[in-house]
Amino acid sequence: MKIVLSADLHLGRTSTRLPETWRDAGRSIRAWERLVDAVIADQADLLCLSGDILDHRNQLWEAMGPLQAGIQKLHQAGIRTLAVSGNHDASSLPEVAAQFPEEAFTLLGKMGTWQRVKIQDQGQTCLYVDGWSFPTSKVNQDPTLHYPNTPSSDGIPVLAMVHGDPGVPDSPYAPLSIAHLQSLPVSGWLLGHIHRPQLTSGSPWVLMPGSPHPLDPGEPGDHQAWVCQLDQGVLSPPQPFCPATLRYENIDIQISSQEPPSIDGLRKHIQTAVDALPATLMNVLRIHLCGRVAQVDAWRACCENLESWAPGNFIIESLSFDLHPAIDLTEASQTGPVQALLVQALDQLPEDLQARLHKRCEHINRQNEYAGKELPELLLEQLPVSSKVEAVLLKAMEQLT
Repeated sequence: MKIVLSADLHLGRTSTRLPETWRDAGRSIRAWERLVDAVIADQADLLCLSGDILDHRNQLWEAMGPLQAGIQKLHQAGIRTLAVSGNHDASSLPEVAAQFPEEAFTLLGKMGTWQRVKIQDQGQTCLYVDGWSFPTSKVNQDPTLHYPNTPSSDGIPVLAMVHGDPGVPDSPYAPLSIAHLQSLPVSGWLLGHIHRPQLTSGSPWVLMPGSPHPLDPGEPGDHQAWVCQLDQGVLSPPQPFCPATLRYENIDIQISSQEPPSIDGLRKHIQTAVDALPATLMNVLRIHLCGRVAQVDAWRACCENLESWAPGNFIIESLSFDLHPAIDLTEASQTGPVQALLVQALDQLPEDLQARLHKRCEHINRQNEYAGKELPELLLEQLPVSSKVEAVLLKAMEQLT
């Protein structure tokens, strides 16, 4: 059995910062239509959607019809759709469910109560799907605290679906804990709410599918639906499925101090970076130029008309600069203790400064743990440059006094 997993379609929205010729392709409705066609073409058995399918800002007049048409098209192909509602569609998704028989579209966990459905294959139950839906647009408690914590006695795998906010204990959008989710007796979790995809391996695995279609430049990187297999009673970890045709990407371009200013050279840098991305029909780029160069103003002049350059599969949405004049570091290090420390820190921080910054990392990690934030441990190399510069300057001041 093949199961397609997704969430956060936000039907009714159109992706931002697109040229007029891309706007229709940038509508979330088009992404839904592509997903429906891909599910049918791949001969999947089940489509599971974990909330925010409709967008509350434009959910009825534009999005309801295409959503219903897609569900009907899937049903005619013998594919059932299961869903839970999120904070955006808590009030509207029940209206959709009322239009269809259960075997076409099932909204699980209405009114904030956990519900289980049995999925059958050739007359035999092969999978349980558990779900919980937002009863209102805001939920301040973790809904999985009330999940029926009873393992399946018949060995049938369980896929659980919930829309919520992992790692944010005070979230008004159903706070969740990944550690708690992985302590419950299920085979896999399908979440929703965060638009950035993340798969947490383990037993059970936990999938935040992300939005299958990015909505703005704040959602860079990969976007897609996911698919998993149910084979001989085992629910496999999901794999990417039906990648988005639109991609937002932040690209850093490092300019060498030896490279002469050139519009053609700059275009070559950008084209090389785009070629390294996964093949996507539409790419919206935020370009960041950095480096130490001999002619800062000349490089800036090369960029003046760059935003209008659009070879076809990408546009440049914005340009930012972190270009600085090239300096003789050996000469600079001899002009004073502050400069000497700064030059030394470019290659290797002194041991006492490393110890000082390690303490800062430990302090931040303790604060996160105390606040219940499930964030990965912050390492020294992940500290922002400003923290390192601050430490260098403090040491220099100590030496001067």
